[in-house]
Amino acid sequence: MKFYTIAKAETETTIYIMDQIGEWGTQAKDLIQDIAEITTDKINLHIDSPGGSITDGLVIYNALKSHPAEVDVYIDGIAASIASIIILAGDNIYIPENGAVMVHLPMISYMEGANRIELGDAMDLLVQYEKVLKGIYQRHTSQEDKTISSWFEKDTWFFGQDAVDAGLATQVVDKVKIAAKYDVAKYNFTSQHPAGEETNNNTEEKHIMEKAETLTNEVDVLTQAVESKDVEINSLKEKIELLLTEAAEKEQAQKIELENELARKESIQCLAEKYDVESDLAELTTTALAENCSVDDFKDQILDFVAQRPTASAVKPSSKKTLEDPIASLREEILNESNPVKKNLLARKLRELR
Repeated sequence: MKFYTIAKAETETTIYIMDQIGEWGTQAKDLIQDIAEITTDKINLHIDSPGGSITDGLVIYNALKSHPAEVDVYIDGIAASIASIIILAGDNIYIPENGAVMVHLPMISYMEGANRIELGDAMDLLVQYEKVLKGIYQRHTSQEDKTISSWFEKDTWFFGQDAVDAGLATQVVDKVKIAAKYDVAKYNFTSQHPAGEETNNNTEEKHIMEKAETLTNEVDVLTQAVESKDVEINSLKEKIELLLTEAAEKEQAQKIELENELARKESIQCLAEKYDVESDLAELTTTALAENCSVDDFKDQILDFVAQRPTASAVKPSSKKTLEDPIASLREEILNESNPVKKNLLARKLRELR
């Protein structure tokens, strides 16, 4: 059963495509055989189609484009989707004022139980088809790539002169009554079967709806998975940022602690060097450094230690005053010291302090 008609005359052949393109309408395998048998010098193609199968449409386009006859195309109603490619095979393309051409992105009608790999393959296939179709539009219309991309993305309709301006038709003719009359039953995909073949509209429609619902569910699952991954990634980013902040704060605290420790040890060593006039503070200093003794505590320890020295007992200076004014203390000790050796040691310390 063919969903197109061909009228042959002595000098020209007329083809009428007033239906879908593809499995449930005008099929390429039938039409191209008839096109190949045309021997007239002219082919008139009358078309009023909502589009359909990309592959069937490309085959029909190629068959018309490669035929030696001159091809005149008459858009009797609409040339939508892949039908807008078929019309470009014409040497002349006539469109009425109320006729239309529609261009959109290639689509896959349904996929039964598709998994993520199959969906990815479908995406790759659609990208390839988009490149092929875009190349044909560019070749015939001379439009820029970005212009055709905008047509695709907006499901663009061109009526009458707009189609001519876009390069999708060559001439506007008097408007005609649009001839497109589609049998609603056809779109249950059952009424086009040859006589004798079993049909069941309700079963077919239910089956198609189930396929569409399955695909929708698959897309929803993938969308939820992506959103879940996004949430997980954002959570990990926040944790990493928190860990980095904590590490930076810890590093800063350790740096301050190290600086304080170095300052403590340096202060203790300075005190020890300043008041170790008899070279007897080494053990006390080592212990203070090892036991994390504070500078104030070490100063008190020195006071107690110095107070127990024989020279300190003889001189009986004020321990606090000794630490506060070591030069005066040494001078007093030198004056009161009778031992020449010790007096020389005290004098050396006095010179170092000066």
